[in-house]
Amino acid sequence: MSRTSKIFFKSNVFPACDALMAQGIRPTVGAVRHHTGISNGSNSTLQGLINDWYQDARSHEVAKLNEGLSLESDLPVEIIELTRTFYNSIIERARRSVDEYKSVLASDREWVHSQLREMAEVREQHERSIDRFEERIEKLEGQLRYARDEVTRLEHLSQDRHAEIRVLTEQLTALQHTSQIEIHTLRQRNQQLEETATMAKSNQRMTEQHLNAEVRLIRHTVDDAVKALSEINIPESDEETHAKIERCASLLKRVNTSPDQPA
Repeated sequence: MSRTSKIFFKSNVFPACDALMAQGIRPTVGAVRHHTGISNGSNSTLQGLINDWYQDARSHEVAKLNEGLSLESDLPVEIIELTRTFYNSIIERARRSVDEYKSVLASDREWVHSQLREMAEVREQHERSIDRFEERIEKLEGQLRYARDEVTRLEHLSQDRHAEIRVLTEQLTALQHTSQIEIHTLRQRNQQLEETATMAKSNQRMTEQHLNAEVRLIRHTVDDAVKALSEINIPESDEETHAKIERCASLLKRVNTSPDQPA
C-alpha cells in the first residue's frame, strides 16, 4: 500500500486504480482510500477522479481496437476471426464493466445522497441549536442589562446612603461636642452644688452647735430659776403665792425636759 499525498490527484488516484485492476479489484472510493491510505479529502472529488480513470481506460481500449481493425486486410482469416472473437469478448467485458461501474456509481450516488441528507439533518439540528442558543443569549443579555441597571441603582442608592451617613456623622460629632460641653458644665455645677452642700452641712453643724450651746445655757438658766424659786421664803399662809411658784417651777421643768430640743 502506497501513501504519497494527503489529498487526491490524478497522480495518485490513477496508479491506485491501475494497481487495483491488476489485482482483479474494482476501483471504488473505499478501495482507493484503502490502497492509498488517505483518510481525508472529499469523496466527491475522489469519485470524479475514478470516473476520469474509467473514461481514460475505455478510450485507451477503443484506440487499441481501432488500431487492430486497420490491420485486418493484411492478416490471415484465422487471426482475424480470433481477433474478432477476442474483440467481442473485450466489448462484452467492457459492457459488464460499464454496468458494474454504473451500479457502483448509483451506489456511490445513493451513499452521497444519504450523506447529504445526514448533513442536512445535522445542519438543521445545528440551526435549531443555534436558534436556542440565540434565544438563550438574548435572555441572558436581558438579564445582564437588568443586572447592570440594578447595579447602577444600587450604586446611586449607596451614594445617597453615604451622603446621609456623612450628614449623620457630622451631626453626631456636633452632638458629641455639645454633650461634652454640657457634661463639663454639669460636672462644674455638680461640683459647685457639692461645695454648697458641704458648706451647708458645715453651717448646719455650726448652727446645731450654737443651738445646743443656747439650749444648754437655757437649761442652766432654768435650773437656776427653779432653784431660786425653791429658795424663796414665802409664808405658808400665802397659799396662792406658793401655788404660783409651784406652777412656774413645773413649767420651767417641762421646758427643760422638752423632746423638741436640738440633738
